[in-house]
Amino acid sequence: MKKINFYLGFFLFFFALSVFSDLQAKSIAVIYIKGKVTPYKKAITDSIITNFPNDKILLIDHFDKKTFKPQDYQAIIVMDQLEAWTLFNSQLKKLSKSLDANKTLFLVTAGDPDWIWKKKGITAVTSASREDKLPSTWNKVKIFLEEKLK
Repeated sequence: MKKINFYLGFFLFFFALSVFSDLQAKSIAVIYIKGKVTPYKKAITDSIITNFPNDKILLIDHFDKKTFKPQDYQAIIVMDQLEAWTLFNSQLKKLSKSLDANKTLFLVTAGDPDWIWKKKGITAVTSASREDKLPSTWNKVKIFLEEKLK
């Protein structure tokens, strides 16, 4: 009987440990608007995966608001490319109104390196999709994620 209790206790300890570690894992959602994954966005995504290996990362290339549950994530990164000064970025604008601004970062790439998305109440990183801009953009994304995943 002591052996059974020992094994049962051992099993329960490791089961509780695995459940607790799952509760401690943070979750990041990366949403690609219109499924566009450019080499620049892929490099940012690869950096997220490399620098946050203990966190659950969901890559979404076709966003469906009916199945996506933002409350399941501690951080959300929305990536899109600028289209006519956001005139044709309808999904980006909808998400900027509907997602929790406290845990969402909007990464918008633009051909114009000086363009900045000036929408109030959101965290946005804008950048030209050029390799020389990658370290600066990644640093901003990394700081955002570190803050949200504390």
